[in-house]
Amino acid sequence: MLQRAAIDFDLDLTDSVFFGDKVSDILAGKNAGVGRNIIVESGHRVNDTDRLEADLSAADLFDAVRKII
Repeated sequence: MLQRAAIDFDLDLTDSVFFGDKVSDILAGKNAGVGRNIIVESGHRVNDTDRLEADLSAADLFDAVRKII
């Protein structure tokens, strides 16, 4: 899905940011070659191992955006 979006919208995934609320989202972003993968903790339960998979963790989407700009 991410690679298809990159083709359809002419995106450079290595220069993109992907937000997810599960470790499976983060792994999908990493496998697709996304440059930064951020786990947002307002959805599913996130543990320390999940946080280690992500480039950054944030309490919610607003917090995530604040941390990257």
